[in-house]
This record gives sequence, C-alpha cells and structure tokens, in this order.
Amino acid sequence: MGLQGLVNHKKVAYFEYDFAKEGGAVAAITLRGQPLPADAVVTDAMIRVNTALTSGGSAQVALSLLAANDVFSAAVISGFTKDALIDGVPDGTITHALLCSAAAGTYLVLTPSVAALTAGKFTVALEYYMMD
Repeated sequence: MGLQGLVNHKKVAYFEYDFAKEGGAVAAITLRGQPLPADAVVTDAMIRVNTALTSGGSAQVALSLLAANDVFSAAVISGFTKDALIDGVPDGTITHALLCSAAAGTYLVLTPSVAALTAGKFTVALEYYMMD
C-alpha cells in the first residue's frame, strides 16, 4: 500500500472550565467543548490555567474522559496557579493513550472533591488521532 492515500488525521480538542459559568460544587461537571468523536485515540493532554483555582477547604480535582482519573489524576489544587501548564495522564505513549468508543461523542468531565471550588478557569487541550 502506498502512502499517497493517507491523510493527516491528528487533531486537538479543547475543553474549558470556568467557575463563573459552571460553578464548583463537589459533583461531576461536564466541561464545555466539542465532544471527541467515536474511535478518536487521545495521545496527549495539557492543562493551561487562566485563573487560579481556589477553594474554602482542601479541594482536589480530577479530569475524566472514559474512566475516573484517566486524563488527570485527583490532586490538590495548589498546582493550579495562574498561567501554570500542567501535564495530563495521556503523555504521547501508547501506555496512556485512550480510545473513545462512544458513538455519540465523548466529553471531558471535571470532578472536584473534598471541598467545593470557589474560583478558577482553565483550558484543556487533548491531542488525538482518527485512525479510520
């Protein structure tokens, strides 16, 4: 098979959390953004903090796409300071890649725990391939 029929299918999906719009309750919060299509293979994740996350207690956050903590493992919010760049679990290796199999699309979910968030805003970039 020759390479002339192959097309670059590498893409980036962006999701945003904004306390002013989503609130910060200790509950699953579906982030705004375009859902990932079925068969997308997520290979990398990066978080850029626009406004520091704050809480009235010792809040932790996790990001999940297919299963708990698969994009960002639950951690205290002290690292979510203004302008911070934070690595996600998918790190460019096959070991941490995620295959989205949901036919209706897959959204990113933020789960605050221990205490509610009181402020903050961040953007998540998920790099993925379509290998159909």
